[in-house]
Amino acid sequence: MSQLVRRTLCKSWRNVQNGLVQTIFTAAFLASLTCSFGCSDSSPDAGNNPDAGGIDDSGVADAPGSTSAEWSSLGFDEHNTRHNPFELSIGPNNVADLKPKWIFLDVVTGVTSTPIVVDGVVYFGEWGSTVRALSAEDGTELWRAGTEPTFEVNSTPLVVGDRVYASAGHSVYAFDRADGRRLWSRQIDTDGTTFLWSSPRWVDGRIVIGVSSIGVGLPSPHTFRGSVVALDPDDGNELWRFVVAEPPSATGVSVWSSAGVDLERKLVFIGTGQSYEKPASPHSDALLAIDYESGALRWHHQYTPDDAFNFFDESGPDHDIGASPNLFTASNGRDLVGVGSKAGIYRAFDREDGEMVWEVRLGEGSALGGIMATSAVDGELVYINSNAGFSGASVTKAFRVDDGSQVWEQSLPSPTFGALAVANGVVYQPTTGGILHALDAKNGDVLWTVDLESDLGGGVSIVDGVLYAPRGFSFLTTRFENAGGLVAFSLDGQVPLDFSGGPSGGPDAGMATVDECLTATGQSVSAACRACACSCSPTSVAACDDNCWTLSSCVVSNCGTLDLSTAAGRQCVEDNCSDIKLLPQRIQDAVNGSAACFVQCQNECS
Repeated sequence: MSQLVRRTLCKSWRNVQNGLVQTIFTAAFLASLTCSFGCSDSSPDAGNNPDAGGIDDSGVADAPGSTSAEWSSLGFDEHNTRHNPFELSIGPNNVADLKPKWIFLDVVTGVTSTPIVVDGVVYFGEWGSTVRALSAEDGTELWRAGTEPTFEVNSTPLVVGDRVYASAGHSVYAFDRADGRRLWSRQIDTDGTTFLWSSPRWVDGRIVIGVSSIGVGLPSPHTFRGSVVALDPDDGNELWRFVVAEPPSATGVSVWSSAGVDLERKLVFIGTGQSYEKPASPHSDALLAIDYESGALRWHHQYTPDDAFNFFDESGPDHDIGASPNLFTASNGRDLVGVGSKAGIYRAFDREDGEMVWEVRLGEGSALGGIMATSAVDGELVYINSNAGFSGASVTKAFRVDDGSQVWEQSLPSPTFGALAVANGVVYQPTTGGILHALDAKNGDVLWTVDLESDLGGGVSIVDGVLYAPRGFSFLTTRFENAGGLVAFSLDGQVPLDFSGGPSGGPDAGMATVDECLTATGQSVSAACRACACSCSPTSVAACDDNCWTLSSCVVSNCGTLDLSTAAGRQCVEDNCSDIKLLPQRIQDAVNGSAACFVQCQNECS
């Protein structure tokens, strides 16, 4: 979460005692906020050519009905079922026998990605501005790739063919699967409050992603307008954009939901957040059905009309739809799409025309409650969690996909912000209290729990008899400081469940080494300057793109003798390097920190 937003939230919600991520007041995880600024673009190498069914020549699966057990996207398949039907090793009778196979602790921040598992490699993003690749066999790190500095990777990467796609800050990135080399990056929106929590979705030869913002933490007037965007996967060029906060009146409507896909009807389904100020958009707090070839809206359903909310001057109910829609088929053959909102309501619709087929209410909902995590569905039942707001409790219920009739419910003492998952009769549910629960899919009984000693804000994946669980996340609290990473559980695991060997948590922990800094940094300043800067402050400048280096050089040239933490220093920077005023405060701080380092290298960097 950005320091600017964290300060705002803590001041405005000081009495709130639970932690959230990617979900909450509109930027969802406003609970996982961070901001953004310009990125560099470069031409990719060879592209990939997955077929329309979602399986490319490397065997990467992203479609229901494929024969692959690999977990290549947030929702497992394009229908966002979060159900691996090929997992047959771990089940209700032995899930309690799971033990750690390996533990990866070299993350001092949070991990809210669902771990992606393809061809024996685990991919995930973390809040320290990197995407990581680990060996699925033993957790050895194979590579790490940086986004722009301070751009937390809160979402889940997507693996298609020879590429890994990820979102962070205001940009989408493409990396080479083999070595993590950045192929391209693309800034999605120029508004200074833009931040992406939506995970990239492969949609029949294009990447579709929602665009969100941290603007909910700022007073009116607002300039951000949410949208859904399709990109060319070869170079990141925009193919179409559907704006959900219509100019000139409506603002806000962050889209932190991730898309579900209906290939037959050529539709993507995605949820939207609330408006930031009145008048509210008719597309706020809504489920949208968008033609993915043209970007035209086919139909939509608004759950909560007239919802305008920010932390200062609008006090609507804040009933976003941040969960990702689930696609499933009733026993009569009717194709449905369902999703829940922070109002505590889950509704199922006919995919063709948007007719509502059934609805269920799990609770009253609130700004910190209701349905915030993506549900899981196994073809017969949909498993939905709803938080009870400020009480800190939550309830998980199972409903029949045919008519929404309830089968069971299970109450848990902590909220859930990470997505649910199901495989071989077991439902997996993370909670912010640090406990991962395994529930019996038939009756909701608790079959197994494990304390991961860290807030949990990301969903698990289950592949080939291994359960991959992310850890590390905070919202309004920091109960578990510097406790991120990933744990792989298996039935034959023999590693002690011990988190004491994690990183130190110092200012440079988990960041680039000097060599990595030199490799990652831009080329707009001299080699001598880069060498000096990377040596004195790799944390400040690691993975800094050309724009950042140029701006830092501008600060040094004009204000290098001033204390940049003082009012005079800040004013000098704003007067002489006006571009910095367009950046969120957290990134301004990073640039100033880099510039302060450059002062020590004045001769090399001037």
